[in-house]
Amino acid sequence: MTLWLLFFLFVVAAFPLGASAQGQTFSATEQSAQPLTVRALGDSITAGYGFYGDGSPMKLADLVQCGTISYPALNDRCSSNTMLAKGSLDPLAFLPDYGLANNVAWPAQVMTQLGIAGTASYANRGVTGADPKDLLPPRPGLNEEEFGQLYSQLEATIADAPDLTLMTIGANPLLGDFLAGPGVPCLLKKTHRAFVRCSRKLIASERVTERVSEILDRLLVVPNNHVVLSKYPKVLPALAIGDPKRIRLVLAMVNIRVVAAAKRQPEYGTRVFVSTPPDFPYGLAPGKKRCPGRPDVGLVDGPSVQSAITQLLYSSRDRADTPFCSGAKRWLISADLGVHPSKTGHQQIAKSVTALIKKHRLIL
Repeated sequence: MTLWLLFFLFVVAAFPLGASAQGQTFSATEQSAQPLTVRALGDSITAGYGFYGDGSPMKLADLVQCGTISYPALNDRCSSNTMLAKGSLDPLAFLPDYGLANNVAWPAQVMTQLGIAGTASYANRGVTGADPKDLLPPRPGLNEEEFGQLYSQLEATIADAPDLTLMTIGANPLLGDFLAGPGVPCLLKKTHRAFVRCSRKLIASERVTERVSEILDRLLVVPNNHVVLSKYPKVLPALAIGDPKRIRLVLAMVNIRVVAAAKRQPEYGTRVFVSTPPDFPYGLAPGKKRCPGRPDVGLVDGPSVQSAITQLLYSSRDRADTPFCSGAKRWLISADLGVHPSKTGHQQIAKSVTALIKKHRLIL
């Protein structure tokens, strides 16, 4: 027996495979068996606004009691992760399972698609109407009523030490501003240059990049946390004023700032990621796709997947100068006039997030 073989046998005897010098054993199987902790934060897209806790959809007649789409204040009603119904005046009241069982909101559907719904700790603390200021600490003496309303939810998430945090944040209050607020005059500007200048000024006032970046800073304090931000899908509300391409550009401007916040992080691409949902076609020109059965329409962005009410409105305007390609899919709901995803729309967002998680092996 050689000296090297004797040395090897001594080492094996002293330190068995799978054991540390301190005698603590571990294995890949045991590590993977540890329950994952998954958390979701953010706004109405995360919360699954437009659906009740039992998974049933709200109706158009419920809109006033569920909350307006201009989001003047936080509103925990009529969202898939809450037990609050229309007209409730109660504060936040999440479901015990945060809407995991109803499988409506995209974070819940990510859990299902990954096959970890029964082996992970899950909480979706998204709140309809939330904007980045709400998740940040209060600013004493400065806009006290605007900052910190949901800071306790961010603190609770950090305390949970998640392995994975899913989030949409940044579109509020801007989308509401452009639908029924100070952004409307921007949409009505006569020239594209004036519209862009007006829109950029309003969007800049919300400091989306800086505030979302600060939220990420705090979430990354948790050593094992990985954060996936989803961009916002392309929506065309029925009450959008002016050229529909302008609403699309507003959403693109917001998404650019969300991505910029993620890229500010030194760990972008290792612990911070941005998911891009599939296209939600308007059914309008310009585009590169032909409308099935409608050669007269010309090239559009695809058959529309917008809400039934939006498609009805644009179908009524369908003429030679503004052709519209309707579609059978409905990825947005009509109950809020075409702003929030349907369950199928959430599924599309979830698929993109799930694919990203698998690609980067964020969970094993």
